Amino acid sequence: MAEKENHSINIETIHINEDYVIKRIEELCEQKHWSKYRLAKESGIPHSTIFNMLKRTNTPTISTLVKICNGLGITLSQFFADDECVTLTKQQKLLLRLWGTLENEERIRCEAYIKGVAGDRGKEIELSESEEDE
Repeated sequence: MAEKENHSINIETIHINEDYVIKRIEELCEQKHWSKYRLAKESGIPHSTIFNMLKRTNTPTISTLVKICNGLGITLSQFFADDECVTLTKQQKLLLRLWGTLENEERIRCEAYIKGVAGDRGKEIELSESEEDE
């Protein structure tokens, strides 16, 4: 009888900084000016689960984190990615492709419109000097 391969994962080797996950969720909510209640509603997760997770700094399960990411409109990759490498959602890809079809004047108007719609949420978003040159 052939020996069965062991495909189990050693949990000891997987290390996600628990503080990072909670801080990242709070950071993303702050960027969107979302309350815990809004995050729960958009994610389809009970408010008590979100509240307990953030208050007690309990790291969410992967399935809960996926629901949170879906609620925030980002992928799990985007949640963990640094700003240098980002995987775009289908909607973000579509918007960038449409952006690519616009003339310069249309892009200026589109940017002004988006900033107007974002209101106060967009005031904190700025490009670094290195990003401006790209």
